Amino acid sequence: MDAATVVAIIAAIIAAAAALATFQQARSARQQTELQRHMRVDSAQPYVFVDFRMDKAQAALVSVHLENRGPTVATNVQLTWQPPLPERQHTKEGFAALAPRRLPSMPPGRVMTWTLGWGDKLLNDSAVPTEYLVTVEADGPFGPVEPLTYTLSLGDMAHQEAIPAGSLHKVEQAITRAAEKLATGQQAISRAS
Repeated sequence: MDAATVVAIIAAIIAAAAALATFQQARSARQQTELQRHMRVDSAQPYVFVDFRMDKAQAALVSVHLENRGPTVATNVQLTWQPPLPERQHTKEGFAALAPRRLPSMPPGRVMTWTLGWGDKLLNDSAVPTEYLVTVEADGPFGPVEPLTYTLSLGDMAHQEAIPAGSLHKVEQAITRAAEKLATGQQAISRAS
């Protein structure tokens, strides 16, 4: 083998290595571009979820809380419950009469709440299931959002504090304390005179 052949073989090996490195860089660039595209789409999609919550004004009430925390409008929002939610005490049609099966749209930040019932009645009624598999489906600006499916438990409400925040309950306590102080003051005046 002469020197020119050896140089040609070495040049071919170097060219092949350079071509392989270029191919790998191009593949990495495509993967990075695809990842960035997915991140852009995901960050612009609505994030709609549902939860059981203690009512803020009436702490003994359990409510169904639906919220869009995403940056864009969610359309065709649909909730599927397995098993169906229990009937509310004051309606014949149950929860389905209160919450529509499909919401045409939910702007960012919208919160919707429906009263499910009194916590003690829901938790102590053997006919009311405590575990629910819920699926939340919605569309966003880039098409359907991946459905969220998860388990919600009414049992989680069992040990929640039942003190309403900022309600008439605190006003009642303040009036009671003021009345006690007034009574103490009147007793002091009566003893002094």
